[in-house]
Amino acid sequence: MLTSRTSRDRGRTRAGTWIGTFTVAALAAFTLTAAPARASTAPPAPPSLPAPAAAPSDGRALWCGYYSGTAPVSRGDSGNEVREVQCLLRRCGYDVPVDGLFGAGLEAVVKRFQRDHGLAPDGTVGPGTWQALRKCGTTAAA
Repeated sequence: MLTSRTSRDRGRTRAGTWIGTFTVAALAAFTLTAAPARASTAPPAPPSLPAPAAAPSDGRALWCGYYSGTAPVSRGDSGNEVREVQCLLRRCGYDVPVDGLFGAGLEAVVKRFQRDHGLAPDGTVGPGTWQALRKCGTTAAA
């Protein structure tokens, strides 16, 4: 407790300064309610990937649900556009984590994907690479 226990020192902190009764009550109430109880010290679980959609039989493009555009994505980018690239690469059989970070490892996998699909291996996911990623695994691309 912040105050000493004797009646003559009530309201005095251990440092010797005086505080009012309401301040003591407010501090006690805050201390009891402010800190949430911790059930576990384990880190939170990573977000799960969206459930894979079945490959459309009519040739429609696949997408994972993070991003549906075709803006260029390259090394140094981060966010949902990168997650979409990573998720689509996984669905196409490439082993990449879905963490939303476009680093050197993802750039190498994108270049390999581009070579495997007859595209210029520049490591940037532009409109042509987006199209190939979204067609990968569909019956139209098979």
